[in-house]
Amino acid sequence: ITARFMPRKDNILVVSSIFNNAASHVIKKRLQGFNDIIKNEFPKLSVCDEFSYDFSQGTEVDFSIKLKDIIHSHKPAAIYTPDGTLVNIIANAIKGDSIDEDVVLVGHEINSKAEENIKANIITSVISQKPYNQGMDAIKSSYLYLMEKKIPDDSIINADLAIITKEIL
Repeated sequence: ITARFMPRKDNILVVSSIFNNAASHVIKKRLQGFNDIIKNEFPKLSVCDEFSYDFSQGTEVDFSIKLKDIIHSHKPAAIYTPDGTLVNIIANAIKGDSIDEDVVLVGHEINSKAEENIKANIITSVISQKPYNQGMDAIKSSYLYLMEKKIPDDSIINADLAIITKEIL
């Protein structure tokens, strides 16, 4: 997805945060999938840097300063973050700087702030599971198992993904 929006087909800055919570497992898996697809299917793309920031050790202002330094140093064509919260923090850091015009920003999870940043052309797109389907599929599968004793065909229920861009909003 990131590559689709990149004006230049070269380097990507990957930005993540260090959290010790339930979401950190999901973020690690997203990073693993991202790195695997770049390595195996997009050999012309490269990760110029992986910036991981520990917000327990610094502020959003400190993060913004370090991020801008890295962007100016590496001049990435795109920034990818697997963290749904961080995509808006990155957008705030680059907003109003010439960076926001030159760099494609792709992240995860849609919310009202991400919608604002997409409409303002700061976030290029977010990849989001459809929350309606997540709720519907979870209760449907639970009901079938608990009430009708039907075991799901698979232990994993894949949720539909949506790629949210300005054109879709």
